[in-house]
Amino acid sequence: MEQRLKSLENNVTSLSQELVSLKGLIVTGFTKVENNFSVINQKFSVLDQRLAIIDKKITELNFKVENLDGDTSKGFNYVGDKIESLTEEIQKIGLVTRYDEMFKNQSGLS
Repeated sequence: MEQRLKSLENNVTSLSQELVSLKGLIVTGFTKVENNFSVINQKFSVLDQRLAIIDKKITELNFKVENLDGDTSKGFNYVGDKIESLTEEIQKIGLVTRYDEMFKNQSGLS
């Protein structure tokens, strides 16, 4: 009986040591998980900052494109008015110089 009691004591001691080792492994595992979450949170923080910068740049770019679109439309309207005015002036010059008649006469001579 005494031998069985000693065997049980040895088993309990061994089991106790295993539980202490298991406790250490569990604590180490939770520490690693906590560290991983900290790293992930830092990376998300950096990513949020970069996304904010990108969003700001896209907003600025949209503003520039909208301004360019407005300026371009104004410029084309101005150019269109100038071309129309220029066409009228060329027609007036053609009437005064009678270029059209001279061109027809010279075409007939060829």
